[in-house]
Order: sequence, then C-alpha cells, then structure tokens
Amino acid sequence: ITSPTLNFRAVIELIKEAKCPVVAHNATLDILHTVDQFWEYLPNTLDDCKNLINSMWDNVVDTKYLAQYHPLLQNCFTSTALGSLYNTVSDELKTSGRAVSMAPGFDRYTKDDNKTEHEAGYDAYMTGVIYLALALFIHDGNEEEEGKNKEVEEVENEKVEKEDSETDDDEKEEGEASEEESDDDTEKTMFLSKEIMSYYGKLYLMRCDHPYINLKGEEEILIPHCPNKFFLQNIPSGMTNIGIEKLYPTIQPASVAWLNDSTAWLILKDDTKISLAKLGALGMATVQSFLPGASREVEGKAYGITKDASRIELISHEKWAEVYGPKKAVNYNNLASTLAHVKSESNIPSGGPSFDDIDIPTVNKRGREDELEEKPSKIQKTD
Repeated sequence: ITSPTLNFRAVIELIKEAKCPVVAHNATLDILHTVDQFWEYLPNTLDDCKNLINSMWDNVVDTKYLAQYHPLLQNCFTSTALGSLYNTVSDELKTSGRAVSMAPGFDRYTKDDNKTEHEAGYDAYMTGVIYLALALFIHDGNEEEEGKNKEVEEVENEKVEKEDSETDDDEKEEGEASEEESDDDTEKTMFLSKEIMSYYGKLYLMRCDHPYINLKGEEEILIPHCPNKFFLQNIPSGMTNIGIEKLYPTIQPASVAWLNDSTAWLILKDDTKISLAKLGALGMATVQSFLPGASREVEGKAYGITKDASRIELISHEKWAEVYGPKKAVNYNNLASTLAHVKSESNIPSGGPSFDDIDIPTVNKRGREDELEEKPSKIQKTD
C-alpha cells in the first residue's frame, strides 16, 4: 500500500474485508479509542457501541479474557498481565517444540536480548504470540479429551466385535481416510472451533464486579464469593483512609476503595482476620475516644473522625450481593446512567495515605472544557 492518503481507517477497512479476528490484550480501552479516533465518535449507549464495533469487525478477541476465563486455561497462569503471560506461553511453546517464526528482516522482536516492552509494535507481537499459543493449547486440550472419549468408545466397540467377528474392511479404510483429512484441516479449524469462538467478542474489564463486556449479546454475571471484601456505607464527609483504619484496627492491613463520598470497599489483606470483622453499625463506643475532650482527640481531628462516624455500617460481600449486587443479566446502559448520577452528585475523597496499594482510579468533577482538552488522541496500551 503506497497511497499518500493512507491512514489507520484504511487499515481497519482492510482487516474488515479480510474477515480475520482482531486480537488485543485487555482490550476495552484499545477498542474504544480505536472506534472513537478512527471510525466514528462513541455513541451514548453501550448497545449502540456494541453494534458499531460489530459493524467494524466480525470477531474481536481479548486474550486477557480468554486466559482468565476459558476452562482449559483459567488455572494455568499465576498472572494474566501481558508480559508475564507472554513469558509463560513462550516457555511452553519452546518446551513443546513449537515456535513462532518471523519473515526475514522482521526478526528484531524475536531476539533474546530484546528489551522493547511497551513499544506498541512489540506489545502487539506479544499479544499475537499469546493468541496463537492459547488457541493451540485449547485445541490440544480438546484433542486430548476427545482421545480419552475415543478410547472408551473403542473399548465398548471391542466388546461388540467379540460378539460379531465379521469386519467390513471397506468401511474401516473409509474411516481412516476421513480422519487423515480432518488432521489436514487442523490449522483452519483451530481458530474457528466452537470451543474457542464462544469466547470471542468478550472484552475484559479491570477491577470490576462485572468482569467483561459481551459484544455479541447480554452479559451473564456470576458474582464471585469474596469473604475478604466488605462494604462500608454511611461514611461521614471528611473521613480519610487512615480514619477508617483507626476505627477498624483489628482487621488491618486492609485496602480502602472509595465508590463515592459515603461508601467504599474495605478489602482485607489477611484472610485470617476475616472472622474479626464486626458487622453492622460501628457504634458510639468505638468512636468516643476520638471526639473532642477524649484521649485521642488529636487523631480524630487529623483523620476526620466525628460522632457521625458511629453510623458507619460494615456489610459482608455476601450481604451486599444479596441487597445491592447486580442481577444475573446486567443492563450496562442503566448502570452507566446510575454511575453518571453518582458522579454528578458527589466527589470521591482522596483519603490520604494508608495501607492501600491498589491502583484504583478516582473520578473528580471536571468541566467540559477540561474533558475536551484531555481527550486522548492516541490509543493507550494497558496490561
């Protein structure tokens, strides 16, 4: 392609015409930025966005979702971050005597001393290798399972043959020829088998109770059991992360993930302390020592602990799921409007320093002009 008017939209159209799958890792932002920057502005609802993406490309594959949720893969990896996953599958490919080869003159990324992580082309190369490897692992796993089933079937057939010793040689030869033909089609079917295609069109969502977006339909959500995760509500204005730590000292260390200025998740890092969590309202007895005139008045002023903190309520994740959790089928359009209302009505407090080392982005009020100025102009790659 040598056209001086070539831009990335032309590449999108060529991919569309070729009908090959579009592969990305942790793909939500990649896909949304690509649509917004090179195809059409993002629509206002998720359903319209799904339709738009499907009109661009027939099949989108998120390798992070595939590795995280395919039953043959989900217990194979300690991490599904891009670099870690690439290293793992590369080692497995080498162990099995397989390798991904590049055309002459394009082997820079395959060298052992390559140090180009987060370079866009190299991240794309790693993602491609991961996709090929995962598709191969799924295919091999299914073949192994089919082999076991075939062995059982052959044993049963042998019992029948003992009763009927006559064998039709012509039928046996025809069956062998058919098996050889199916082996020749392995590469064609490996990427289009139902065992893998049912995981196409699902985009992984980071740090979210709804783990994916289904481009091909509604999301079926199974809420995980998280006994170390507690929901805090009725948090008074001005409360800080350290203030919460002071009020719940027996279950520290714990991470505080704010949802808005009155609710947050409290995530215990030591499972042995789950039983020490006191559910229900905090109570004035716990807060009393931090109030004016009491022994810990200085700490109370520093960390935003007032008498209203006695109304803070700790709820187990199981109870939260029952009362507030998403239903089996999630309508993201309604969810988006609800979250938009929450953002417009409240600010998320900074909380100050604490045990929290989870990188959870916070949302602050911004003017429309700021949003326009800070709108990304390039696709940003994430693990």
